[in-house]
Amino acid sequence: MAFNLKRSVYMFLGQGGHKDGVADNPDRGFVIFVSARNPGAAHKEAEKALVERGWQEVEILRGGEVADKPEKKPHDDAWQEARDGKRGIIVYDVKAEDSAAENPPRQA
Repeated sequence: MAFNLKRSVYMFLGQGGHKDGVADNPDRGFVIFVSARNPGAAHKEAEKALVERGWQEVEILRGGEVADKPEKKPHDDAWQEARDGKRGIIVYDVKAEDSAAENPPRQA
């Protein structure tokens, strides 16, 4: 039996609390890119990566596979990090539902 070891890049949008230095940010939005073999494994990898970085009460709102590299920054860099086996996280300073245009993201 042959096993498919191909890993895809998945992106998840969510929100949660995060300790950023000494400032407590209880409600921040994020986009995280991870590589995994399937959506379930990707979801677990995303939650694990966020917990390792101090996120609390994480809620994944939606996500899916991203087959092609996004054209715009910082998403293209985060996608490439995931493709290289790392985790690309983009943090927003407001809730995930709020307008990203008013508060541009920064790469974590």
